Amino acid sequence: VSEESPDSVTLKWFDLSYEINEEDALRLDFNGYSKWQGIVAEDTISLFITGLCGDECSYKIDLKLKKVQSKDLPDFVSLISTSSDYYSGIKTDTLKAGIIKIQDYDVAGIISGKVFSEYWEPIGLSFWYDFSVQ
Repeated sequence: VSEESPDSVTLKWFDLSYEINEEDALRLDFNGYSKWQGIVAEDTISLFITGLCGDECSYKIDLKLKKVQSKDLPDFVSLISTSSDYYSGIKTDTLKAGIIKIQDYDVAGIISGKVFSEYWEPIGLSFWYDFSVQ
């Protein structure tokens, strides 16, 4: 799969030369920093982050993965970014093409990685959540 122009969402192990930690995945908004949250419901893992992008503007990014065998990478379900504000209403972007590189994948521990797509250029979207601390 060409990383420059994929035509579908591909998951693979993270192969960059640096490690993603919780601070790398924080998002600065009007309330300070937002952290990723995580929920496991049956075989679906949901990682999401919410925040404010203005006085009357909010956003939510929701990444859903499907659990598979314990050592295998999860299956991609969806990545949906929703923002709403007083003037333009609700805007939703759904990832249709891109690469999700997984650094850690353990539903009893840390799930982290980075999303690369046209929408998240040029720096990508880092995610990080520790399920063992609940």
